[in-house]
Amino acid sequence: MNETFSGPVTPSFSDRREAFSSVFDRLRQASGVVPGEYLRTVPLSIPSCASVAGYGGATQGQSVDNNIDQADSPLSAKGTVQPVLVVSGLLGDSIKSLVAPVMFARTKLVLQGYAIDMAWVSGRSGCDHNARQLREEVLSSSDRHGCAITLIGYSKGCADAMHMLVNYPETQSSVATLVSLAGVVGGTPLADKVGGLTRALLNSIPIPGAARGDGRAIADLELRYRRNWLRTNRLPDSVRYASVIAAPKAVKVSRILRGGYEMLSEISLANDSQVIDCDAILPYSELLAVANADHWAIALPISRRFGRWVKPFVNHNDYPRTVLLQAIIEYLALGPVPSNAGSVYTT
Repeated sequence: MNETFSGPVTPSFSDRREAFSSVFDRLRQASGVVPGEYLRTVPLSIPSCASVAGYGGATQGQSVDNNIDQADSPLSAKGTVQPVLVVSGLLGDSIKSLVAPVMFARTKLVLQGYAIDMAWVSGRSGCDHNARQLREEVLSSSDRHGCAITLIGYSKGCADAMHMLVNYPETQSSVATLVSLAGVVGGTPLADKVGGLTRALLNSIPIPGAARGDGRAIADLELRYRRNWLRTNRLPDSVRYASVIAAPKAVKVSRILRGGYEMLSEISLANDSQVIDCDAILPYSELLAVANADHWAIALPISRRFGRWVKPFVNHNDYPRTVLLQAIIEYLALGPVPSNAGSVYTT
């Protein structure tokens, strides 16, 4: 089996990896991070949406590529850098005192002047439940900053954000960009395999500081549910969409995640141990990067947080998350917000 991008549901997207890589590399060098294969150039078999009629993308108006030189230093496009709200994923609020998405990266970039906050939604509830919670967070953040914000949805947090934009149209003017960070956009086969007992325990087992779920956390990630939702709901054209997905080499997958990686590899080698490549891409989005990291390494600094205690199991967790997060913010600041053609998946 080769490592081309493949899958049963085909999202249309604009391949912007080369432009994003230039921003990433400049920031990596400026921050002193040693060279490495952090971003992959796996061949794409999913068709780019650059030729889709009506798609604006970064090719409309001023090209992002023309502005890449501005990314030499932090806050290079000062005045156009949007505030960021990172949306937590499955079980995120239950373990937030232990580890959180891009936690050290957020702290470092905030000290450099970026506005980055966390939106904690229920880690044990479904997308519609969390959409209600996220609505309040988004409206409050946009009002506080006086402008539309960038939403970065990690894992299930991306699906929650999608539901919010559809269920609550009043939030659409408050969101400039939605970014999938290893988001579960099109579902995952792993959710289909979770048994009833595990689902019940996930929903009801007591966790200090975390409320019980509504029973939909796993169900809303199943392939049939997510793909049906994508086919029957249209994301707003006013929002810009971008995707940063993960598809590591096998040797970069932590031991504890190998089971999921091998299971998904029966479908496609291009997976992050939890999500297959194409199912992490937002429809009609700009594909910014394919990270050489597994589903945890791209966002969760587990080994840095716990050190040698987790090393036997989480043995490939090092990744320049600060550079990645900063590159996402800076890249988005370099180009105009596109006018999208629409966001319905097709088979």
